[in-house]
Amino acid sequence: MTGITPAGLARLGAGAAILGGSLRIALGLIPFQPGTAWLEAVYALIDFCLLTGLTGLYLTRAAALGHLGLGFALIAGLGLASLVGPDATRFGIDFYALGSAVTALGLAGLAIQGLRVGAWRWASGVWLLTPGLGTVAMISGSALSWQLAGLAFGLGFVLAGLQALREAGRARDIRP
Repeated sequence: MTGITPAGLARLGAGAAILGGSLRIALGLIPFQPGTAWLEAVYALIDFCLLTGLTGLYLTRAAALGHLGLGFALIAGLGLASLVGPDATRFGIDFYALGSAVTALGLAGLAIQGLRVGAWRWASGVWLLTPGLGTVAMISGSALSWQLAGLAFGLGFVLAGLQALREAGRARDIRP
């Protein structure tokens, strides 16, 4: 019988990050139509994969990222968790915009910490573009800026997932 191993969990998280990031990139090319059931379902799957991927990616580098990295990962995770489900405005708050901003800021902090400790260099560089592109999109209302922000966001997860998958392939499973 095969048990759950740290390397196996790292591969699972890496795969989820790659799948979620790839789907986010692909759906960025499709105009968003609120209330479209299949599109909402795919975005929920993306958000679940990215949240699972973020958790797995953090865990592969937890020792190096330290408490500061954990804090930023939790902020990004909180933002991602708020995105799951239909996009709603409640109490005058656009929860998609708020969740996106929280996620982007958490990922930017995690990216800076990742660069400090040598984790996910390419992914970190791409993730650092996301808040800037998102800000331009919010101010200008430019559809192209939203697409570029989504592309950078998804690409960061794909790149980090690929790196984690390569590293997990070299890791030895710990058996009891």
